[in-house]
Amino acid sequence: MQRGNRSLRRYLLDLMLAGTVITQVYVLQTQIPGEPALTGVRVIDLEGDYVRFEFVASPGAGTVLVVLDKIVAIEE
Repeated sequence: MQRGNRSLRRYLLDLMLAGTVITQVYVLQTQIPGEPALTGVRVIDLEGDYVRFEFVASPGAGTVLVVLDKIVAIEE
């Protein structure tokens, strides 16, 4: 998955550095059972083959770890 000329990893890093709140992150259903879309999240960590998102739209919802190759699409 690429955004323009950027790899997914670089795209997520750019979003993290900018502090961007992402409207939707769509993941394979097997990644998060019953939750194929993450709503209102921000990237807080990007390591190896995973990214950690923080829910900002739902206070107290916490964070979720997603393997990069399980991300289908991102909607800003």
